[in-house]
Amino acid sequence: MRLLPIALVLAAFAWVIATPAAAQEPATAKPPAPSRHLILSDEPRPEPRPIRSRHFSFLSDVSDREAKLILDKLETMVGLLERYFGRRQRGVIEGFIVHDLAVWPEGVLTEPLGIKKIKEPAGICFTTALGPERRAVLYACDDPGIIQHECTHGFCHLTFGGVGPLWLAEGLAELGRWWREKEKGVNVPPVLLAHLHDADRPTLAAITAPHQPPSNDCRDYAWRCALCQMLLDNPNYADRFRALAGALMEGQPGVSFESVYGPVGREVAFEFEQFLAHVGNGSRADLTAWPWKAKQRKLAPGGVGRAKVKGAAGWQASGVEVEAGAVYVITAEGTCRLATDAEPTGPEGDAAGRGRLSGALYADFTLGPEIPLGSHTSWIAPADGLLMLRAADAWTELADNDGTLSITIRHGEAP
Repeated sequence: MRLLPIALVLAAFAWVIATPAAAQEPATAKPPAPSRHLILSDEPRPEPRPIRSRHFSFLSDVSDREAKLILDKLETMVGLLERYFGRRQRGVIEGFIVHDLAVWPEGVLTEPLGIKKIKEPAGICFTTALGPERRAVLYACDDPGIIQHECTHGFCHLTFGGVGPLWLAEGLAELGRWWREKEKGVNVPPVLLAHLHDADRPTLAAITAPHQPPSNDCRDYAWRCALCQMLLDNPNYADRFRALAGALMEGQPGVSFESVYGPVGREVAFEFEQFLAHVGNGSRADLTAWPWKAKQRKLAPGGVGRAKVKGAAGWQASGVEVEAGAVYVITAEGTCRLATDAEPTGPEGDAAGRGRLSGALYADFTLGPEIPLGSHTSWIAPADGLLMLRAADAWTELADNDGTLSITIRHGEAP
């Protein structure tokens, strides 16, 4: 199999999408082989041979077992992408997966940049289009995560005709690498989480700025992946994200991040900042979506407001807009369970404070510090704002919670 000469590739409106080695380190740990693969040889091949599945056709010298594992991972990934976008991959992703360059005959690998990427070790997906014909060709080392990342680029090109701007292309490719079937939570390696916890975070505008040059900084990959994860899972933005991603990859004129999310730009920026502040493996953007549409009202002296707080959610609206200097008596009852097999806890939480009713003051896209409230508190509002409530628990452990607390908020001293 030979690629088109590079000059013809460029003339045919080629896009070259590569994952820099710095953004791909450390190499993905290879999980134990499923039992159905144990009968296959684990010895690398002495020369490349074809390995194929429904959506992929490669030459590779990896072992039979590794070939089966890689193809199974890729087919699962394509299934997830097809179901999410509601579009079938058009055609087959071709290419080369290399374990040991020394066993490859001269002339089989023809692209110098592809060979360079394999040596790093890294990967690249060469994508070309000539009229309605599209092609995606992979050059990669034998790291499954790198292969999945690059093949996500290939899927997007074959299916939509392009990969979109850099923030979307690399964000989706990282998601394709780390998505797991039937799992909504964040699931990335510690090195990516460390970058997301970096205090020196770029702004939303910087991440989504058009015409960005490719970056070798793996922190950029982490920001883009996190943004796509938040937009994909958060019900405030999910429907628009799917449509936006498709339009950008198809190159529809006049469509941009700003044109779609500009009217709610401050909301997106606030939620993204909140997402990054607490992100970890298990974080669920769907459970921590901000309640922008919740009704809020001021209480007259002696007035009462009531709210329900779910254990399996982040900050929730109390329905009360507090006034600076006013006293509010907050009482709570009910129970939450903080794990599937855990004992229920009341508004005071357990001995470590997990499950305790907590509050925070929100005003003008700023969230104040968390305030312990418990079952009965007399609280003086330090400023005007909206009182937000939650049952305190680790932000990465909300998914297995259940139960509800019933809250009463009275304006003024307790009678």
